[in-house]
Amino acid sequence: MEIPYVIRFGRNPDPNIVTATATRAGLWSDAYTWRCPELMSLVLRPGDTFSARLFAAAAEIAAPDALVMIEVRDARNRFVSRIFGASNYLSITEFVDVKARARLQIVTEVILTPKTLLVVMINDDVAMTTADLTTRNFGVIETHRIGG
Repeated sequence: MEIPYVIRFGRNPDPNIVTATATRAGLWSDAYTWRCPELMSLVLRPGDTFSARLFAAAAEIAAPDALVMIEVRDARNRFVSRIFGASNYLSITEFVDVKARARLQIVTEVILTPKTLLVVMINDDVAMTTADLTTRNFGVIETHRIGG
C-alpha cells in the first residue's frame, strides 16, 4: 500500500521531527532531522517537492549566499546521500504553484527504512535561534509512504 506523505517542519511539525536548538552563522548546521518511524518506510521519487520559508533574527532569509541542503543519513547519523542542494534559499520558497516548487535532486527512487534520518541543513550568515526554528520557520517535503 502506498499513500502520499508530507513531512512538515518548523511550525506544527511532523511528530518524528527533531528541531535543532540553534544554527551557527556561516557554517552548515542541521536544522531539522526527521527519523523514519518503526513499521513505516518512505519512498522518495524524482519529482517529489520541497518548500520552506526560513527566518533568522525575525527577518526572512533572502541573501544570495543562504544555502539549504537535505541529506539522508543512517540510524547512526552517518552520511548516506545528498538528495537536495546545496541550493540557494530562494529556490525553495514556492508553496502555491506546484510546477514552480523545488524538486528533490534524485534520479532514482530512494527508500527510507525505519530509523533512517532525513536532515534539512542550513548555511547562512545569520544564526537561527530556537524561536526561529520552532515558531517562525515552516516547510514541507512531499513524498510517499509505503507499508504499515
